[in-house]
Order: sequence, then structure tokens, then C-alpha cells
Amino acid sequence: MRSPLPFVLSLFLATTLHAEIRLGAVYSTTGELAPIGLPSLNGAKTLVREINASGGINGEKVKLIVLPTPSSAKVATQEVTESLAKDPNIDAFFGLGDTDLALAAARAASAKGKVFVTSGATSPRLPAQAGPLCFLACFGDNAQAAVAAEWLTQTRQAKSAGIIHNNSKTYTRLLQSYFASAFTHYGGKILVDVPYAHGTIPPIPASVLKADAVYLAAESADEAKPIIRALRSLGYKGPIVGGDGYDSTDAWITSHLAHDVWFTTHAFPASSKGAATQTKTAAFCTDYTMATGVQANSFAGLGRDTALLLAQAVGKSHAGKKTLASVLKETQDFPGVTGAISYKDGSRIPVKPVAIVSAHDPLTQAIQIIPSWVPKP
Repeated sequence: MRSPLPFVLSLFLATTLHAEIRLGAVYSTTGELAPIGLPSLNGAKTLVREINASGGINGEKVKLIVLPTPSSAKVATQEVTESLAKDPNIDAFFGLGDTDLALAAARAASAKGKVFVTSGATSPRLPAQAGPLCFLACFGDNAQAAVAAEWLTQTRQAKSAGIIHNNSKTYTRLLQSYFASAFTHYGGKILVDVPYAHGTIPPIPASVLKADAVYLAAESADEAKPIIRALRSLGYKGPIVGGDGYDSTDAWITSHLAHDVWFTTHAFPASSKGAATQTKTAAFCTDYTMATGVQANSFAGLGRDTALLLAQAVGKSHAGKKTLASVLKETQDFPGVTGAISYKDGSRIPVKPVAIVSAHDPLTQAIQIIPSWVPKP
């Protein structure tokens, strides 16, 4: 009689091949990007605990392989490459909130045939640069810069703008370019564009002081504040607007520099159609605060949404024998706490709401806008 052992063994392997969903979480936990990386990672951890406590996804538990990465593209590449050498069964990677680091990590993952989904790196050029296995779970810089321009021209009636931008970073160069395109699209005029090197304060020309608004593309709130101080000391009284790098409650909550300073950031909790329910969002916020002792912010929400999006997609990929990339491309109306996620018309960047936040009241996101026009990447 033929031994049943080979059949039993094959059945065992088939049922245990995907015993868990293994996700590499790549986040800057030290360095200048840690204020973005740490809440995002904690948001992902909070979500994974919730999934596993409820039995997993289709019976599969989720395991996070945390790759703590300083603010260095070189280290991000090494972390992804070395983690796969140790554990080739990692299903996919996600994380990072900086364009240069995310590009490095995505290329390293792609070289090994693995998907990378960035939770907060907002360059709309990333998918084209990193290849077909790279996705964004956040909006693109062209969207947030367009919303800043739309709001300034339509709500603040700004007819002219001065731009000051960090010319050393991809993120800030992209914001500068997209804002200029969008502001002129809405009928505004750019009076001057002042580049500066990272870590410096540029000379402020008189033409900036004549503008109705200033768009200051700085990498972070800490980088923006000395330049804002210089503008105000020269007598500039108009609105100053920046991107999601400004999103740091601690930087603004007690600062006198916050007056009429605004920034675009990821909506949280999103109030647009298709977003997660208030019940889901409240439960996440409660769990996050219990685990960390602080309130969840937009970056925590992005970490949560990206981990859930990717874990569910991996689960579908395992169950349906489809590639993970194909499952992600089919995503429609995923209900995230930072807005619904859909990948449409071949794009791997979702259209999501953008919040306009007053630095004077950084915990309130009363203004959330889905851009009516967006510059091409």
C-alpha cells in the first residue's frame, strides 16, 4: 500500500505556507524625521494588536518586523536588504515619511520582488522612480501644494505670493514647483522665489514682503520657525503656509510664531465620503493613547491605514493566489481614518482629502479639501 505520508506532508505545507502575514515596517525612529516616524510606527503597532486580538485576517496573524531606521537613505536600503537576507518570507514592506528615504527603501524592496507602500512620503514621482511595486497610501505633494494654492486664492483672496524653499531636499523642491504651478493656475502671480540651503536662513528680499502670502517650503516646523521669525521681524504680516513637514503639535502649541501660519497635512480624522466610521476612528484613538500615553495624530493615522491596507491585501493575495501588486491595484474605497483609498486609472497614488491647519490651533482640522485641480507629477 502506498504511504499516505507525502500527501499528508503536502497538505500540511499547503495549510501552513501562509500561517502569518509578515510585514516589514521601515520607520525613522531617530534623527530629524523621528517626529514623523515614531507616531506612524506606533499607529501601525496599534492596528496590528487590534487585528491579532480579533483572530487575524482569514485566520492569519500579522507579524511586524520593525526596521528602525535613522534619517538616512543609505541605512534604509541596508535595513531592507539585510532583513530579506535573514527572512526572505517577509511579504512586503511599508513606512517612511521622507521622499529620499522611501525611494531608497522601495528600490531595495523591488530588487527582491517585494512591494513597498509608503505611508507618508508624498512625492507623486515615487511610483515611476521606484517601479511597479511601489505604492503611496498618502496624497502626493502636488495635491497638498494645490490645496494650499486653492485655499490662499479662494479663501484668503491672495493675488500674489512669494516662495521661499529649501533647495537641498526633494520634498521641498517638489512643493515649491507644484505650488507655483497651482497658484498661477488659480490666477495668482509669483513675485519671487528664494531658494536656500538646508539649515540656513536666506536673505529676505523686499519683494517677498510685498506679497499677499508666503509659501515657505521647509522640511520641518523646526526648520521653518527661524525663517518665519526673520519674516516677521522685517514686518511681514501676511499668511505663511507650508506643507505636512510642519505637522508637529509640540513645535507650535506654545510658540508666538504660530500666528497666521498654516500648513497642509493628512486629514485625521478624515470627514470625507468613504473614510472610516467615527466608531472605528475613536476605537483606534483610544487604543493608541492607552499604548503610548499621547494623542494620535495624522502620522499615527497614516501608519494605521497603511498597515491595515497592506495586511488585508496580503491576506487576499494568499487566499486568492494573486500577486500582491495586483490586489493593491484593485483597491477601491478602502475606509481609512485619513480618508478613503482608491487606486484609479492605473495610478498608484490615492486621491485623498488634504487638511489646512492653523499652527495656532494644530489639533483642529476643521478645513479638509479634496483638490479641484492638481498639477501633473
